[in-house]
Amino acid sequence: RATTVETADLVVLTGGPDVDPRLYGEKPHDTTRVHVERDKADIAIFDKCMELGIPMLGICRGAQLGNVLMGGKLFQDVDEHYGDHGIYDVVNKTAIPRISSVHHQAVIANPEIGMEVIAVCNKSTARWLNDMDCDVGKRQDVEAFFFRDSCFLGIQGHPEYRGYNQFAKWTLDLIQSYIVCNPDLHWQDSQYRIKPDLVAQRNAGWAKRKKSITKPLTITQTKKGTN
Repeated sequence: RATTVETADLVVLTGGPDVDPRLYGEKPHDTTRVHVERDKADIAIFDKCMELGIPMLGICRGAQLGNVLMGGKLFQDVDEHYGDHGIYDVVNKTAIPRISSVHHQAVIANPEIGMEVIAVCNKSTARWLNDMDCDVGKRQDVEAFFFRDSCFLGIQGHPEYRGYNQFAKWTLDLIQSYIVCNPDLHWQDSQYRIKPDLVAQRNAGWAKRKKSITKPLTITQTKKGTN
């Protein structure tokens, strides 16, 4: 393991409390519980990775936060997701019959911000955007996605949990395809980085986005059983 973000070849943003909905312009749902200091710390890590061109892997909350920082939104509460279920890899046309699932928030698909959806499921029937607006009916829920600009791979489940060998192998295969063999990356001073010209192209846009998501956050809450 690297001892600092700056020396890492890949940074993993892990699970934890809900992402603060104020970061994507929504009022909190009754079930939403956030930890502002955690948000600030993870945003600082994401910012450093963007600055240095370090690829990232987001797991559960980490995937949701990465989506928000890239300009996306979340469903703050979805039903039928707390428990094992299957997913479908829409890129490779394969099914993973059992993955871990301990989240109640979910990423909203948005190809307009550069999201490539990799895997989906059809579990939820009610998806709350905020405390007032709910999308009802069967829809495809995003389970894995990739942002090329930031080289950010998001996985909604927890492949590190024991007993999910097929899911873990599938996740490692995605890391191999989207990060290790990514033509946008190269070895730079003995570290794996996005090529400097690509970093320069995208970071102007990230600087503008950063200003809109780093306004003062002051309310801190915690909740057991979060992502």
